[in-house]
Amino acid sequence: MFDPIIVEPKIDHDGDKYLNITIVFDGDQKRLDPGWTLGLTRRIRPKLMELGIDDFLFLSKSFIEKSEWEAVQEGRYFEPA
Repeated sequence: MFDPIIVEPKIDHDGDKYLNITIVFDGDQKRLDPGWTLGLTRRIRPKLMELGIDDFLFLSKSFIEKSEWEAVQEGRYFEPA
């Protein structure tokens, strides 16, 4: 249901490091459980710390439908003639 999941280290306007997480899902956004999506950061932070990925001040996450993601990807790699 979730594919791909993109995790990118970023730096905000204050110079603080954060992880930007984009979660692409195939299905109806209305079926995503708000409690699960809101608590995702809390649930993955221990695993990140276990992996030694713990120097980020915060995590930013977003969910995008697969059809929208594919459109974004097509536009990203389009080179005008």
